[in-house]
Amino acid sequence: MNTLDTPPPKKRGCFFYGCITCVILFVVVGIAAFFIARSVVNWANTTLAEYTDDKPMVLPKVEMSADERHRLQQRLSAFNDAVQAQSNTPPLILTGREVNALIGTAPEMKELTNYFFITVESNQIRGDVSLPLEKYFRVPFIKFKGRYLNGSGTFNVAKSNGTLLVSIESLESKGKPLPQQQLAQLRHQNLADEFNKNPTNRASLEDYESIEVTNSTIVIRPKKY
Repeated sequence: MNTLDTPPPKKRGCFFYGCITCVILFVVVGIAAFFIARSVVNWANTTLAEYTDDKPMVLPKVEMSADERHRLQQRLSAFNDAVQAQSNTPPLILTGREVNALIGTAPEMKELTNYFFITVESNQIRGDVSLPLEKYFRVPFIKFKGRYLNGSGTFNVAKSNGTLLVSIESLESKGKPLPQQQLAQLRHQNLADEFNKNPTNRASLEDYESIEVTNSTIVIRPKKY
């Protein structure tokens, strides 16, 4: 076989873009869908009005200079290259501010970046979302127009036995917490199940020894060789 005709092996993407971004995307859209599904099935427009607002919630914005953003991108690229080269590089440590800045550069997140904000608090990740419902949900006779899902949730994130684990700790919309009975059921679910089923994602996870949220940072430790 002519080696010139053989495409080079595709590198596994950096963990941040291949994993964290997917998880955050699920948290924002998946949890929003959960609230709306509950509203549609059980209480329709009455509950929709109770759990949503007619104005968006003001979310924080990351202020970062172009030079600082460039250095952050270089640090991420250097880490990714070192992981691919199996060079036993030190762990990548990201603050919540850096996570938001990096997510803002991911093409697949471009449409959603104005609707959510991530905070890394102690050993958990908090997500705040203000989602215009008419942009993402259309159901006959349900009044999504002009309604915003303003909510927040805290999540536990870790890697164990080659599997990404994401679980809900708390969840609320319009300042109203999810009923404890429903929350207890959700706490037993791994929100990253679909992510883990993807062979490419699982292969990417093999490059990392652990993922930990600690001291208000996300610590990604590559596998040792």
